[in-house]
Amino acid sequence: MAHLTGAGDFGAHPPRLSGEHREKNEDVVGSLQRFARERQLSPAPLAVACVLARQPGFIPVIGVKNLTQLEDAPEALNRPLASSDVAALEVLATFSVERHGPEQMGLLDGERRSRPRRFGAPATSDRAVRVVGACEPSSTWTWTPSTRPWSSGTTRP
Repeated sequence: MAHLTGAGDFGAHPPRLSGEHREKNEDVVGSLQRFARERQLSPAPLAVACVLARQPGFIPVIGVKNLTQLEDAPEALNRPLASSDVAALEVLATFSVERHGPEQMGLLDGERRSRPRRFGAPATSDRAVRVVGACEPSSTWTWTPSTRPWSSGTTRP
């Protein structure tokens, strides 16, 4: 029944859209939209431009759903942001609560928790990949891929 009622659906009640946080965070989104308009950008290219300004040499992979988004995407490359713009964005993009609640963060942090090593797996992995969220200084996750590929017939631990 949980799948019908939404009970246990971690995505059903995001903290950023709940209670008093909703109004505060809508103000943040409005500020970001105004900031983008002032630079003749839409919010999506602004986010990509921010990542490019913070991480020179980064190659973005941009997904689009329609022709308008496709035409809008290169603007991130055509209108680079100054370091002062990035600093202003970091101040503007301060949300009043974490993106997810404690339960969801526990699931997301699962890769960070120590887990028993699989037989034959190295004690450390030099293949860790760092993922940084666009203009959210606190959004840094580490993902360590499996040290060996899964073959058919095996199950994940």
